[in-house]
Amino acid sequence: MGIEINKEATICIRLVKMLLNTGETEILITNLYSTSLYTRADMKEVYHFRWGVETSYGYLKEELLLGQFSGLRCICIEQDFAANLFLYNLQSLIEKQTELYTAAVSRKRKYAYKINKNTSWASLKNRMVQLFLENNSEIMLKELEVLFERYLEPVRPDRKFTRVKKRPPNGKFYTLTNYKRAL
Repeated sequence: MGIEINKEATICIRLVKMLLNTGETEILITNLYSTSLYTRADMKEVYHFRWGVETSYGYLKEELLLGQFSGLRCICIEQDFAANLFLYNLQSLIEKQTELYTAAVSRKRKYAYKINKNTSWASLKNRMVQLFLENNSEIMLKELEVLFERYLEPVRPDRKFTRVKKRPPNGKFYTLTNYKRAL
């Protein structure tokens, strides 16, 4: 933000200590100082809101391999980044179109259902060039919507599994053995 801070400068922060459902203690650092305006319960709720954003970043990085580029020059990286974001947004828009269908399916079943992102990504990437070459792209978009609706997965609330870390992350991409790329 253009603010230079030297070693002698002091910064006011607030630490909020929270006990998670797992029994672990988590400490949040914030600049929302007022404890009467922002209670511990408020902080926990706000922290929970960011989960959707975090999972989106995870999907972009892990599923769409946003950090893997086809070249080393700036223009290559910028094009790959923009193309991935375009595909992610297009996939999200097509998913949005299927909400009525998934809601209808969910009413008839035990769990709520959502679109399987991995198979929808595979359907989209295999038809992307066709989408731009087609004279009437609405037909292709409707076909993609039907394909997305074909592959649903249940949303099982409150599922918690211990995460097995196979090796410490070093900031570089590595393929997980239990990870399957989109078809």
